[in-house]
Amino acid sequence: MVHLLYFEESRKRLGELIRPHRHDFWQLDVTLIGQFSTIVDGQSYSNDTGNLLFIPPNASHELVCKSNRGHALIFKFSDARSERRVRLLPSTPRREGLVTILASMMHEWQLREEPPLRCQIDMLLETLWIDAYQRQESPSPPSRRSLVARIDALLEARPGSHVTVADAARAVGYSGSHTSRLFRQERGESLKHYLDRRRAEAARTLLRFSELTISEIAHRLEFADLSSFSRFIRQQLGCSPREIRAG
Repeated sequence: MVHLLYFEESRKRLGELIRPHRHDFWQLDVTLIGQFSTIVDGQSYSNDTGNLLFIPPNASHELVCKSNRGHALIFKFSDARSERRVRLLPSTPRREGLVTILASMMHEWQLREEPPLRCQIDMLLETLWIDAYQRQESPSPPSRRSLVARIDALLEARPGSHVTVADAARAVGYSGSHTSRLFRQERGESLKHYLDRRRAEAARTLLRFSELTISEIAHRLEFADLSSFSRFIRQQLGCSPREIRAG
């Protein structure tokens, strides 16, 4: 079972680094904003926004910020299991949701270190560890899996951008209606709803953890103006951008 030992936030600018070091406990790096290049035992990993990187005990590791601004959450924890592989997990809607909850918990933990909250954090870290090392992806028809994977790749390449159903359809090479039908069969939700939800979660992350102003976030996520951004956030998340920022 995972037990949290230490937590920190890393905010870096382009070229800033953490020099090579090692320790006898696990480390999980969660990139919220930007891109980091992490070298573990001589192997380089590109840790982009939304990715999770598990670094096993006693592995030499260092990182450098590859974007103008980088923000990561770093968790150091113990675990008695014998697994010792490095794992880099790409962002998925499920993992985004878990990370959003975890980040919220850590904000609360910094305000009040209570045992019940510590237990919840350990359980969530355990879920992410299992996701990295034990979860077996359920098989799906290759064509559908390829379609969904290509849409996810498009979203990961353009985090928070205004990706339309037409954009997604072009990326997979089908018509909009056919793409939407296949997506609903695989995911159980409409493609339009999924695209909006991913964009809303990107907005929530920036509002909670970035230093950008609300207007800058609206511009970064390609909204025409602040009013349309606020309206979208209320529709998707049930509250205003200012309420999300206030926590």
